[in-house]
Amino acid sequence: MLKSSVALVISLALLAHSAVYAQTQLNYKVGQEAHFTLSTNVDTRGQTTSGSRSSGSFSTLNGVAAIKCVKIDQNGQYIFAMNVFDAQVAVGQGPASLSETTLVHGNPYKNSERSSSQPLGYDMYYAQTPAGQITNIWYNTDDSPYFVHVKSSVINALQTRVVARNTQATFEEDDLVGQHSSAFSGASKATSLLINKKFDQTDFKAFADPAVNPRTVTYSAQASHIVHPDGYFQGATMDHYVVLTDISQPGQKKAASKRVGDPDMSGFEMTMSSKGSMVLTLTSAAAPASRFGESSLLASSIDDPKYTQTSLKAVGVTGAALSTARAGIRDVAIEDVQEAIAATSAATTAPSNLIEAAKTLRRVSKFITVNGISANLRASLEQALANAKSVHGAQGLLFILTNIHGDASKVADEIILTHALRTQWQTDAIFAVATSPAGRVISEELISELVSLIQHDSTLVSDDTRQAVLALGVALGRTESHAEAVATLRSLFANVASDADIVLLFNAVANADAAAASILPARDLSHPRFLEHENDAVRVSLLNLIEKYPIEEAILVVSHIATLDDSAKLRRLALEIYAKHVSELSEDDVAFNRELAALTALATEDSQFPFNRSYTGSSTFGSDWLGVTFAADFFVGSNFNCKQPNFNYKVFGDVSATVSLLKYQQSALEGQILYGKADGAVVGSDMWLKVWGKTVWDKQLPTLDCTEHTYPLFHTAPGFDKSYTVWVTIVPVTFTVGVDLVVNVEWGWSVCDAQLSAQVELIPSASLVASASAETDLLIIYAGAALDASFNAVVRPQAYIHGSECNVGVDAVLTTQPMNAELKGYYKKQVCKLWIFDCHWGEMNTKDFWTWALPAQNKQLFNEQLPIHL
Repeated sequence: MLKSSVALVISLALLAHSAVYAQTQLNYKVGQEAHFTLSTNVDTRGQTTSGSRSSGSFSTLNGVAAIKCVKIDQNGQYIFAMNVFDAQVAVGQGPASLSETTLVHGNPYKNSERSSSQPLGYDMYYAQTPAGQITNIWYNTDDSPYFVHVKSSVINALQTRVVARNTQATFEEDDLVGQHSSAFSGASKATSLLINKKFDQTDFKAFADPAVNPRTVTYSAQASHIVHPDGYFQGATMDHYVVLTDISQPGQKKAASKRVGDPDMSGFEMTMSSKGSMVLTLTSAAAPASRFGESSLLASSIDDPKYTQTSLKAVGVTGAALSTARAGIRDVAIEDVQEAIAATSAATTAPSNLIEAAKTLRRVSKFITVNGISANLRASLEQALANAKSVHGAQGLLFILTNIHGDASKVADEIILTHALRTQWQTDAIFAVATSPAGRVISEELISELVSLIQHDSTLVSDDTRQAVLALGVALGRTESHAEAVATLRSLFANVASDADIVLLFNAVANADAAAASILPARDLSHPRFLEHENDAVRVSLLNLIEKYPIEEAILVVSHIATLDDSAKLRRLALEIYAKHVSELSEDDVAFNRELAALTALATEDSQFPFNRSYTGSSTFGSDWLGVTFAADFFVGSNFNCKQPNFNYKVFGDVSATVSLLKYQQSALEGQILYGKADGAVVGSDMWLKVWGKTVWDKQLPTLDCTEHTYPLFHTAPGFDKSYTVWVTIVPVTFTVGVDLVVNVEWGWSVCDAQLSAQVELIPSASLVASASAETDLLIIYAGAALDASFNAVVRPQAYIHGSECNVGVDAVLTTQPMNAELKGYYKKQVCKLWIFDCHWGEMNTKDFWTWALPAQNKQLFNEQLPIHL
């Protein structure tokens, strides 16, 4: 009896010790298998700055997640086999119900004891320490990457750290989302251990997508794990929420968000967001019927050469890269690309739907970037350029070619070189190079062709040659070195004679951005020949150039013009550069502000033209989250007071269109015009146009006949395009933003130089398309939400001096064409006849959640006169 009592006490003690032990670490036995009901969902929606979310698209995946401990390695880690069975996916929009669910599986084990199961491809494996950390995973290289993503997400949901009840701890984690610290806390749930985990964007060292940083997104994650007293998982949850918040450049000054008066402008205050959840619930504590088969077979499978050992972090990186590459083009086939190329070539007019036209061109470019240019595709592009029916078609094709990145860009440049630059499309090809998107590398062969074109017309007579000089500057900013190109620009600079050519070369070198200093040393620019040049246009272009140099090299030029120049307009331009850069060098803010105030006072008078008027104004459509600001800055001055014998005057104008997208701001279009006379001599007769910050057109005013002149560029210029991918529970979600300058850019002038009167007018026009989207890709479904807007407006300023009426004045008119914006959800499903074979994409399903439209209108913004008599 005594022996029995002792044995009972010992048994109870051992059981108690086992329970305590299990609550401090996981405890699995070889052969132990567990099945969990799996329920996941992920959505993509718009989200306003106030935090409210719009309707959108959402996807779900339900099934059974099974794990089986197949062995314990020499380090004491549990090696689990896992798979997802009976997976069903569905998709929906807004508050509507889900579409019909679809069973998705891929059974590679048909000729085995598992022939009747419905797994999601090959089994995966993972190693988990008793403390809960997952150190390695294994997947079969024959498996679908989309299957690997889903199964890795389930594994990711099981990563934890076992912490005791009523304790807290922080651990570093590597998972699908990236590298971050996580805060863990332990609590009780009945007799089980409840572990809670949370982290947000501030806890990250690195996201899986290197383009994402803690400023780009607001990210919050919460997870929980329930551990049975015996040491096995009873359940797990995971919730992720990500909002794309700020894609501006570090240090970029951000404007305050503007709300326009129309009550239905919420879309312009909207960004993109995604929220997802996953729930794993143990179906039964009892040993279930195995989904895997013999443990010994599973244990040996991990050594199959087809299996690759990796980590959650590595899968997260490759998954994010794949999602970024495939976003927007997963349903695009080569036949679609060929069709779009042919349709672009056949176009005879500008597209009526700017948003869809821009998306089509970008999808074609991205498809080619990802998949390369085959011989057949190259032939199609070459033939399309040769047979283009109009400048609209040629420019659309050049848009595609200059927006191709990576290895395929070299082939694209060969096509531009042979079938555009040396053909009737030469002007358009040069313009396309000059407006190619930032980061697009220009090939050495294409640069050499620009150099050859310039060398054959070294006097810069031809308009194409002058544009080639500007394009060469852009190209030099995209390459490590091209000695002949640099030498060509330096040679032109050394022999430059006319004012117009000086302006051209300054603008061309400025196009090289940070590489400008390696083309022309700053000491060559600080010569009095330029600092005190009588032509204002020379000094303006000098300022535009010197701004590209490090401030310690530029300070001499900037400070000279800011303090000593005889033009108030130029002093103000120099002051803006000074304020932008010098503040970064000054440790004494008080001293800097005092000096800045003194310089500002100097920049308010213009003794050369005492009778003057200035206009600075703008009109914004949308906000700094999504919008465009059209602005004008005009100065007109005269010395004439109705009694002077000489009629001296000057007009200096600047018009621009600046696009804002998720607090990122970029100048899409900017033009300047300068015209004036002093004592009968012209002191400025220049105008130039910038597209996406690069000067693409530069010349002296050729016609002074009091009539309107329009220079039709008809150019479709890709702007900026950025993608950010973040894992949200079950899949990576890709956010894409972009802006394009689409179809017509018309640029013109009207100058009237009659006796005792003058009138100068700028005539700019630009059509802009901005977009933001969030997209998920779940097995046979992709779904997303997109915010798109098209803008077409211009502030058209005019400056005039009427000597006979003794007045000087400025007026400005806002002219808009019909504009529109929309937020919509969309999805497509893949339809397969036999499992994953004989599949095709079904119809695109879309639903509008917000729309906005503005009709064409003319609005007087400003009209003011100043008497010029004493």
